[in-house]
Amino acid sequence: MELSKEEQQFGELKTDSIICSLIESRILEHIYICINFEYLPIYVEILENPDLKDKNFIISDNTINSIIFSSSPGLNDFRIIDGMKLTSDITNKSDILIIPPRIEQYQFFSLKILEILSEYDVNFITNGLKFAIIDITKYYNRTKRDPSQIAKDIQLKLKSIIEMPFSFVISSSKSVSSAYASSNKGEYIVESPDQYTEIASFVQNVKINDILGFSRKKKQKMNENGIFTLGEILEKRGLFSLLFSQNFSRYALSLIIGTDFINWNKFKKSKISKKIVFEPTNNLEKLQNFVEILSDKVSSNLHRYFFCIKYIKLKLIIGKKVISKELTLPYFSMEFRDIFYFSNLVPIDEMKSNEIKVNEIQLHVSNKQMKTVIQQKSLQNWLVQGNFGESCSQIISSSKNKTNSILTINSFFSLVSSTQPVKDNSSNKPSLKSTKPHAPKRKSQKNKSTKNSKNVFNQTDNLRQKTLI
Repeated sequence: MELSKEEQQFGELKTDSIICSLIESRILEHIYICINFEYLPIYVEILENPDLKDKNFIISDNTINSIIFSSSPGLNDFRIIDGMKLTSDITNKSDILIIPPRIEQYQFFSLKILEILSEYDVNFITNGLKFAIIDITKYYNRTKRDPSQIAKDIQLKLKSIIEMPFSFVISSSKSVSSAYASSNKGEYIVESPDQYTEIASFVQNVKINDILGFSRKKKQKMNENGIFTLGEILEKRGLFSLLFSQNFSRYALSLIIGTDFINWNKFKKSKISKKIVFEPTNNLEKLQNFVEILSDKVSSNLHRYFFCIKYIKLKLIIGKKVISKELTLPYFSMEFRDIFYFSNLVPIDEMKSNEIKVNEIQLHVSNKQMKTVIQQKSLQNWLVQGNFGESCSQIISSSKNKTNSILTINSFFSLVSSTQPVKDNSSNKPSLKSTKPHAPKRKSQKNKSTKNSKNVFNQTDNLRQKTLI
């Protein structure tokens, strides 16, 4: 991401002031490098400046309110407040430190970045690349190379990655987790920068028979017109059980629903077939406003949360034939350690929820059409926290083999939040069975189902209010 001239000058001034304050306090017990992609141009300029050679420095995104890096033993008491206010711990423990901004658009480079940084620190762990800490002390002691040169080498390798647009395609024969965990399981499709269209998408290369578990020997037939319910696809593929498992939750939504960049126009013209494509819409103004409000209102001790809301569109493509209409549903992800744990957030009322409306979208997915029933609901009804006892796959399978499968936003997010349930033993807590919407058998029952969905939202909203209190 290129910085404007004014932004770069501002960053240089801030960096110079920090460097001056750190010159006399250099202690080389630990060397931490934390990558900030937005400030790489400044980073390069500093490293190439002979006057700054061998000087320890910090580059920070001044928009970050508070960051604590507790995943590294040497940084337990380390804190950045308001981006640029440094404590004595920093000057005593850091040689080179680059504080990362909110870099969701670069998450899909996690595999390559992990591979590069692991060369210098075999114990390097990335938390979805929202931030990345690497301790190069052992590498330094072994090689005795200049720390600034080590940092420059790392920076150049990383810079070569982020300048190469690509999409990440996972083979149907590999599970999502195994493909994500290994750096050589993906296929990189490189597009030239001038053709590159910045659309966050996730493309999974799958076969319809693989999705639905059909056996060619048994010659099982597909549903009428070759169309499958959303519930069947998710349940048979097992995405939900994988998506929201605690060991995988930190990457789940950003990986499954999409943080990859792809040249969408070129993809649509390609001969690649049998794909499930998650494509976001471009109308994100209200949601972006909400993210900004949330970022401002979250207290400083909740710095590790990153909130992201998007709209996605789902298409099921078999060959060149689009067998379903586009449908829209919202999703959100909270990165860092305590993902989907909403009870730690500030009350929604403090975030001007009365001014921001979000659609509650109930998905009616039939074997002939896909349509959405949209009702206006406040943000309060969106952020639901509860301890629900059934898994996502059970919810999906319960609606299997129905004429219509309904997956409400309520059940979607309730299942998400169940990965880290609230510790509340109240007997008044509604159970999943009482809150789970049932799929109507006929279209004539649609209104009744919608009414039930409203009751579900009222119940879960009350539950959420209790947990916040």
